[in-house]
Amino acid sequence: MNKFYTKLNISFQDYDYSSFKGDLYHQYDGGVLAYYKIKNELQLRSMLPKVLNKISFFIIKLVEITGPTVIPPHKDYGLNASINFYFKPTIAETLWYDEKQQAKENLSHEEKTNIYKEKDLILVDRFIASVNDCFVFNNSQIHSVLQINNSVRQFLQFQYNIPYEQILEKLNDL
Repeated sequence: MNKFYTKLNISFQDYDYSSFKGDLYHQYDGGVLAYYKIKNELQLRSMLPKVLNKISFFIIKLVEITGPTVIPPHKDYGLNASINFYFKPTIAETLWYDEKQQAKENLSHEEKTNIYKEKDLILVDRFIASVNDCFVFNNSQIHSVLQINNSVRQFLQFQYNIPYEQILEKLNDL
């Protein structure tokens, strides 16, 4: 088992999911990275692969990156795991790290993350999502995102308060 992420073999309907973009929930990096509430959530839930509705998620958000950015290495707090469905992925790379012994986290209440310095980390894994890829993320592991182009990246994020390993167990049981 990959401790950082697992690619899922789940099929979503062919649809413009950006139409579910609701009010702004939170933004980072001067607005380049933004989380939006979902409008018409009942309609969206009816369109989801049935397996996603069988695991209780905390909240669904539409995530959008609107230009070049580096989201620094961090762990999300208040979020154990997520399932990310990339319907407009662009060429953005997600990187995963292990800590060196001297690593120290810097809690950022404004950013709602625990941020790390790259010099205190060891790059362990990386990937670039393609259209319609779906991944379970371990948000309690250190990760960062690098997007070097001006394209708009959009994905649905299903957030969970239960650990990554439990999400994988539940998915295997279905």
